[in-house]
Amino acid sequence: MKTLTVSIAAYNVEKYIEKTLDSLCCSKYLEDMEILVQTNAATDLTVQVAKKYEEKYPSSIRVVEREVNGGYGSTINDSISMATGKYFKTLDGDDWYDSEHLDEFISELKTLDSDLVICDFSAYADEQLASKWTPSSLEPRKEYTPDVLTDCRMHSLTVRTSILQENNISITENCFYTDIEYFLKSFKFANSVIYIPLNIYCYRVGMNEQSVSLKSHLRNLADYELIVKEIVSDFYFDPKYFSMRGPLRWKVISHLRYLALTKPYKSSKQRFLEFYDYLKDNGVTLDPDQYRTHVKLVLKLIQRNPKRWFFVFRMSVKLYAKLQG
Repeated sequence: MKTLTVSIAAYNVEKYIEKTLDSLCCSKYLEDMEILVQTNAATDLTVQVAKKYEEKYPSSIRVVEREVNGGYGSTINDSISMATGKYFKTLDGDDWYDSEHLDEFISELKTLDSDLVICDFSAYADEQLASKWTPSSLEPRKEYTPDVLTDCRMHSLTVRTSILQENNISITENCFYTDIEYFLKSFKFANSVIYIPLNIYCYRVGMNEQSVSLKSHLRNLADYELIVKEIVSDFYFDPKYFSMRGPLRWKVISHLRYLALTKPYKSSKQRFLEFYDYLKDNGVTLDPDQYRTHVKLVLKLIQRNPKRWFFVFRMSVKLYAKLQG
């Protein structure tokens, strides 16, 4: 059995895929990795580049081609069904793993049996380190029950493959922003978690084409709302997720920020009010500190439109007062 299955979402990443694969292929434990390159009907040269690596490392790299692009969820679903590694981890085709720490990480995975493994990760802008994430609630190399987790970041997560396969975990296809869905569904069936203080995932930020960019958020609001409503209906009130209530609440109320920026103004107002009613009807409350941060971000993002300043601030205050009850 391989130690680690790496699922790479590689749609149209010809500019980056070499760095992504090189960060894995330089490992002395390459033979212990199963690398699934999910090209998802790519239309550029991603497939051709990836196949060169497959030919060079046939026992470790497999290029998976699809005729139809099923979105990010389909790459995870396909990889879960194919995975033969003891553990499963995702990687975007424009990101990379920290090669300096990867060998030590795989060596540790060989000895572990925890359901979830949490690691540090870093964000890079223009190839320069921008920030680093470290879990605040976990001591290194000490096993916990998952209810101690107070944050949810997909880039930090490695999951025991049997958890995913035996519980038939699948992610929404043809939809953006499913990273939180993947984390929460993995969390649901886990009984143990351990933190390994190694920086593994290197996350590229600041690109306009990324789904996390403001432009992409506004274009894919329906997808974001679908995931947010799934959080509310399936996870938010589940006692198992109580420790992560803060981050989940932030995901929910941040949707207001994007709704406030939609055009035209009448459409923005209508969608804002509809989502306000949805939160109220489903009993979602807001944390005061998070809410103040939300209002500041809203005002910062729409400061060029005085009409929206008034509308969003008024509705935000009204929303806060009613939901706090």
